[in-house]
Amino acid sequence: MNKFKLEKLLTHRRWIEEKKERELAEVVVQLNKEDQKLDSYRSLENKYQGMLNDRQIKGTTALENNLYAVFLTQLSTRIKAQQEILVQVKSQVDQKREELLITLKDRKLLEKLKEKKNLLFKKDLLIKDRKFLDELGVNKFNQKQ
Repeated sequence: MNKFKLEKLLTHRRWIEEKKERELAEVVVQLNKEDQKLDSYRSLENKYQGMLNDRQIKGTTALENNLYAVFLTQLSTRIKAQQEILVQVKSQVDQKREELLITLKDRKLLEKLKEKKNLLFKKDLLIKDRKFLDELGVNKFNQKQ
């Protein structure tokens, strides 16, 4: 009977790989959300910058211009903070990818080891079968004589 002694370890490595895949997927979803948030901040900034420009052309009070400027400054600060968050999340994605890659290599190593063991088992079984058949043939030959 061919039994791989490290089967439990291989099963565990597969489980870890699936866990790492889920973690990576979660971080990628978070990256997409943060990227969308940055895009919405930028579009909001463009919208209000356009509104400010239109109002300045039409003529507005200094108070209105000041309110727009303060809002745009706060929005610019949010954009910079969001860009930093995006960099951090991208770093997490890269880290999770690297962890998954390492886990994948570990599992593949065990699977190759298992495959080699299976091949050796089959080869050994084939040799034993051949020896048995040779012995049968010799015995029948000896019985005929």
